[in-house]
Amino acid sequence: MSPNSTIAIPNLHRLVLDNGITLIIVENQAADIISGRFFLKEAGTIAEKPEQAGLAHLVSAVITKGTAKLSALKIAEKIESIGAGLGADASID
Repeated sequence: MSPNSTIAIPNLHRLVLDNGITLIIVENQAADIISGRFFLKEAGTIAEKPEQAGLAHLVSAVITKGTAKLSALKIAEKIESIGAGLGADASID
């Protein structure tokens, strides 16, 4: 398959919001859950300058560790109380 090939995915919807954010939604009505992922283009390790090497990985490692107002435990409790999970990762992709 060439890099420019497209694959038909049933129930796929693409929406570009007014602020430029692109949403890609794939419906699976056989599953009674909602799953979401956020990907940032032109961000992460691919966008780091040599003097910033490791910064994206550091941010992804500490982003769920708490804030001045909410501890990591409180964040985890709030997320888990709605049956959700939270994680972060930085990669060259």
